[in-house]
Amino acid sequence: MYDVMLVLHSWLRWAVFLGGIVVIITAVQGLKAAGAPRPEDVKKVRINAVIFDIQAAVGLLLYGVLSPLTQAAFSNMGAAMKDANLRFWAVEHIFLMLVAWGCTRVGAIRFRKAKDAKGYKTLLILSVVGFLSMVAVIPWPMRAIGRVLFRF
Repeated sequence: MYDVMLVLHSWLRWAVFLGGIVVIITAVQGLKAAGAPRPEDVKKVRINAVIFDIQAAVGLLLYGVLSPLTQAAFSNMGAAMKDANLRFWAVEHIFLMLVAWGCTRVGAIRFRKAKDAKGYKTLLILSVVGFLSMVAVIPWPMRAIGRVLFRF
């Protein structure tokens, strides 16, 4: 089960990453147009948020139940804080990914409810903060030992 969820989480990260780029581009284009949120833009933002929801659910399952790394960290948090790899998975990755997920969710909700061009500005701010938070803790191969860009 752990391996299946890890592969799913590994591949979904790219959908979330690309979706974040699409949403940021959508927000910039919407700001230039200076109009109320268009239905097709609301749909793009909603799809990205749902994909991120699925990614977060898989990630939380890995974090809280399935991952041997987080289980090792939870068994001795003092030692985990001294180990860069364990600290990354037990604290840094989860914290900033929750920030990214929260920004994505709040941005999607506010954008859907927006009645004017301010919706695009709010979406842009929250999307950039969320995207940067996510990019900071994606386990790029040079950062996380033993991680690959595409897991099979």
